[in-house]
Parts: sequence; C-alpha cells; structure tokens
Amino acid sequence: MVMACEETHAALVTAGAPTDFAHATDQFRRDELVHVELCESLLRELGEPASCDEPLAPAVVASDLPPFWFAAEQVVRHFCVGEALSVPLLHAAWRHATHPRIKLVLRRIITDEAAHGQFGWSFLDWARPALDAQVRAHLGRVAAAAIADLREVWDTPTTAWTTTFVREALGRFVLEPLRARGIIPID
Repeated sequence: MVMACEETHAALVTAGAPTDFAHATDQFRRDELVHVELCESLLRELGEPASCDEPLAPAVVASDLPPFWFAAEQVVRHFCVGEALSVPLLHAAWRHATHPRIKLVLRRIITDEAAHGQFGWSFLDWARPALDAQVRAHLGRVAAAAIADLREVWDTPTTAWTTTFVREALGRFVLEPLRARGIIPID
C-alpha cells in the first residue's frame, strides 16, 4: 500500500487536486511504512523471519488518461475499494485476535486505517461536479477490476471461512458508497 499511496499522491499533484488531498496521501504513505515496521517487529517477536524480498521502487505514474481521470482512478482503486474494505477486515481480525501484542498492533493499524478508508469518499464528494457519466462509467470499471483482484485472494480455500463476511463488508463499505455517488462497478 506504500506504493499505492505514492502513486495516488503523484496523480493528485499532477491533476492539480487541492493540496489537502495530496498531503493526506503523503501522510498515509508514512502511516503504511509504520504499519510495515510494526508487523515486521511483531513477526520477529513471534519468532518468524520478517523481511521483504522486493525493495520499494519509486512510484512511476504514467497514463494515457487525462490527469483528473487518472487521479480519480487511483483513488477509487486504492482507497474506495482497497482501504475502505481493509477497515472492517482489520476490525474483525482485531476482535478475533487473542495474543495481546497482535491486538495492540492491529489496534494501531485500525486507528490509522479509519482515515485511509474515508479518504476516497471525501475525494469523490469534492470531485462530484466533474464526475460526468463517462468518468463515472470508467470509475465503475476500475472499481470492478479492483474488486475482482481482491476476490482472487478471498476465494481461495484457505480463506473460504471469511468469504461471507468479506462479501457483506464489500457491500456495506464499498459498493453502497460507490453507488450512492453514481459509480456502478460493472465488469
């Protein structure tokens, strides 16, 4: 998610979005780095190796889309789908965790993720006057693709027990808010 925040930040700056949106995504990137550090520390504490095999590369933002469209696309993909869905999933994990250190780390992450999960809706509400039918249709396709990517993860046999919860959370925290803004995810 660190790279997603960087990409979104760059797209928002390029599109000339208000600086508070760009500032927020820069803060979210820093939050995500802290989350990685917390999880790595927790893994080491629990006796597991904690290393990332892939180094972080700088964000390269290139698109044939108009800058505003591309910025809105990044926000929908990463925040209206990814982060908005992560909040209820992390909350469920926190409720089911029994190890005190795991609960503490999850609580810290959830605290930050609440703002991340609301960011996309704030952006879309600000952008509403510029979201004509063509842009909303494009964003619907983007949301559908992002949801399809997530489905590949939650439809695996090892996570089948969470499928019902995830689908309910998807409906309530992603699909309903998108539809309320005239964005209909269609494959």
